[in-house]
Amino acid sequence: MTIEQTVELHMQSMQNGDLKTYLSTLDLEELVIISPKGILENDEETLRARYEKWFEEEFDLRYEVLQIKERNQLAFVLLEVTYHTQKEEAHHEETHYLTIIFDHSEERWRVIFIQYSKEELNDL
Repeated sequence: MTIEQTVELHMQSMQNGDLKTYLSTLDLEELVIISPKGILENDEETLRARYEKWFEEEFDLRYEVLQIKERNQLAFVLLEVTYHTQKEEAHHEETHYLTIIFDHSEERWRVIFIQYSKEELNDL
């Protein structure tokens, strides 16, 4: 599978609420996430529990791939992501940049790093 196909699989699994496929695109042993609040997360059990909880929520995710740079065994992906949730009467929508680094090993691409932009693009 190419890096472009893997990025689509990764993002579409989020759109479709397909946790099993989403987790298959991650290297949870190596994964490091820097959250929108600047918090570093890299504990496999915590990350797995976080995703399981997140996928239980109803949300809408739209994205645009802005750039893919593939070098040797790594690929850098920059996306613009709009995330919308509705809890009871409250609507929440945010748009931000998302940086993902994929590692190519064992004949497949898997996510090893995710960083969200700190500010919502709507606030800039």
